[in-house]
Parts: sequence; C-alpha cells; structure tokens
Amino acid sequence: MKKILSLIIFMALSLSAVAGNEVGNGGGVLYQLKSNTPIMFFDAFETEARYGYRVQWPREIRNDREVAMAFTSRLAKYDPKLQRQLNNWIKAFYSEAVFSETDLPVIFDMGTGIHIPEGTGIAQLVIQTKSGYILNQRYWNRLSSEQRGVAILHEVIYRKALEVNPRLFSSVKVRTFVAILISNELRFFTADGYQGLLQNLELK
Repeated sequence: MKKILSLIIFMALSLSAVAGNEVGNGGGVLYQLKSNTPIMFFDAFETEARYGYRVQWPREIRNDREVAMAFTSRLAKYDPKLQRQLNNWIKAFYSEAVFSETDLPVIFDMGTGIHIPEGTGIAQLVIQTKSGYILNQRYWNRLSSEQRGVAILHEVIYRKALEVNPRLFSSVKVRTFVAILISNELRFFTADGYQGLLQNLELK
C-alpha cells in the first residue's frame, strides 16, 4: 500500500512540475553524491555562499519546529503579527505534511551566481502544494533538527509570499528573507528599513 501511495504521489508531482504548477518552490537540500547523504538545507548553504552571512543558530533547542520559531522570534521587535502567523503555520507543519518514499522531482530555482561544492548535488526535500507539504522522507529523517528547522522556516515564509502574490514564480526573494532571519542580520534594520525590505521582497 505504501509503495502504491508513493507512486501516486510521484506521478502527480511529476505531472504538476511539468505543467509549471510548482515553479519557484525552492525547498532543496544539498547532499553528497557519493554517499547520497544530505548535508544541509539549501537556504542555509546559500546564506553563507551567496550573501556572506553566518547562520546564528539558536541555543538549547530540542526539535525542528522550535528551531524555526526561534528564528521567527527575531521578528518580535519589527512584526509581531507576521511572527504569530508564521508560528501558527510552524506548529501545524507536520499535520499538513505527508512523506514520500520516492524522490521528488527537482524544481530548478537556485538563481544565478552561486555554485555548489564539487561532489555534491541538489535534491528536492520539500514541495509545497495548495493542500500542504510533501517531504522526501529519506533525506528529511537524516537531516539535523537545525537544518529541518530552516526548511520549515522557508516553507512558511514561502506560504506567506504566495498569500501576498499567488503568481509568485521564484523563491529567490523568500530565501533572501530566510537568510536575513537565520543570520540575524535583521537586527541592523530600522523599522522603516524593515518595511522597505518587506516591500522589496514582495512579502507585503
């Protein structure tokens, strides 16, 4: 039964990806080609490789949703309403997620000007649909709580971006906001600067 369900999920996703329904989702994971071992969620890699920021990991966190909410807590000073909305989606994440035992079709949404290390590849970790999230079970279970927390954060911010702009075709701006949050570069923004950031990233 599980194999049949996985096949149905894979076929449905393949068709929707070809049709362009999932363009811009992001949700990739960097993995070792030789061992097929996941290393980190793409946003965490991009934060350092593209933007030159260091990820400021929260301390004493027990699980992935706590990691995601520790990152959103950095919004409290600037945007408590957005923080609450994101936290509600984070808390409901697993109730809205299904796991796929087969690999998900890759959605090419890396943007330009970034190169992944030799011997690594990008696989699809998460695909967000109108009904929730589809997770690559093999990679998800082997990632650390910290990396899964970044993935959950990406998905709820992407969900917010789709709420603002249902025709969103790229996750690049979503990943920029994720990078600013997980690196805590947000602390350098003024209130007006933060509002301008949301406007530029199409999050309001």
